[in-house]
Amino acid sequence: MPTILIVDDTPVDLHLIEAILKKDAANDSIAKAGHGMEALEKLHAIHDEVDLVVTDLNMPEMNGLELVMRMQTIYPEIPVILTTAHGSEQLAIQALEQGATCYVPKSHIAERLIATVQQVRALGVAEKNYERLTDSMRTAEFTFELQNDPALFERLVEMLQQICGSLGLCEDSGQVRLGMALEGVLFNACYRGNLELSLDEIDQLQLGDPEALSWSNLAG
Repeated sequence: MPTILIVDDTPVDLHLIEAILKKDAANDSIAKAGHGMEALEKLHAIHDEVDLVVTDLNMPEMNGLELVMRMQTIYPEIPVILTTAHGSEQLAIQALEQGATCYVPKSHIAERLIATVQQVRALGVAEKNYERLTDSMRTAEFTFELQNDPALFERLVEMLQQICGSLGLCEDSGQVRLGMALEGVLFNACYRGNLELSLDEIDQLQLGDPEALSWSNLAG
């Protein structure tokens, strides 16, 4: 059975979170740690069993933010839910930026934690199934007939970036470069090819009113 690792330096909170989680039979297997360093030691021993970490932010030796950063390097596949006390919201934002999945305020933990765990686990299953599906892909071909609408170009670029990322065709930095290159090609095809605008005309439109680059305004 998948195991949830709870990390909190306050024994009362540690037992409270365990009791809340065990109200759901799916959370029967639980491991506990008193701070980030102990959590890493536990993960080293049982990371194959742990599918989720619930951690406090403010702890001695290694806080929740530091734990998230270490886990992103060593165990990036294990999602992390933060439990935050009042006044630690800024630290929670930093942890989310570093890769934490979400956070639950301790003041609402009794009502929200089980549902949050269920949601995170469901997303994890969906992601694994998606990875299995993409691993089975051998060929793929897409054909788009786009109007001269920049909004469609942006969505297409985002979609292709996501596909390339999910298939492991390029890293994050490569996705950014791919997006910039595709945007250049699409906008060039639209404004210089389809609409036959000069570079000066495009510059004037961009400087005067970015919204003027939409097809509806150009056509008018």
